[in-house]
Amino acid sequence: MADAAALYSPEIVEHSRSRRNFHVPHGAGFQALEHNALCGESISVCARVGDGIIRDLSFQEAGCAFAMASASMMTVALKGKTVTEASCLVGNLQAHLNGGEEPADLAELGDLAAFAAVREAPTRIPCVLLPWTALLNALPAGPEAGTQARRPAPLARGPQG
Repeated sequence: MADAAALYSPEIVEHSRSRRNFHVPHGAGFQALEHNALCGESISVCARVGDGIIRDLSFQEAGCAFAMASASMMTVALKGKTVTEASCLVGNLQAHLNGGEEPADLAELGDLAAFAAVREAPTRIPCVLLPWTALLNALPAGPEAGTQARRPAPLARGPQG
C-alpha cells in the first residue's frame, strides 16, 4: 500500500481544500446522484450540455479528500469538452486506476494523473471514481446531447476491502 505522502499529492490536497465548481448551477439540464455505501460518500453532479458540449459542470458532495478532489478536477477537466471526449476520459481514468491498459501517455489525464498512487490503495479507487460514475449517469445520450439522460451500467469500482 502506498504511503500517505504519495497518496495525497499536492494536486489532490489543493483540489480537496479549494474545490472548483462546488455548487448547484442555475439551469442545469442533467443531474445524477450517486452513493458509495461502503464509506457513506454521496455526490450529485449537474451538467448543462448544448450541441454535444459540456457548457457547465458542477457538484455537491459529502465525501473524503479523494472524492472531493476527483470531482473538482473532473469539473475543471471537462468543461468545454464534448460528451464523447468526456466519456473517453472516464474510460482512460478507470483503466488507469484499475490497473488495466494505461493511456499511452499519462499526460492525457492531465492533473488527474495525480491519482496514480491510488492504484496502490485499492480501497480508495471507488472514492475517486464516484464523481465519474455520477457524471456518466448525468450526461445525455445521443449526438445532440438531447433530452434523455443516459443510464449506463456503473463503472467498475476497483477491489473492495
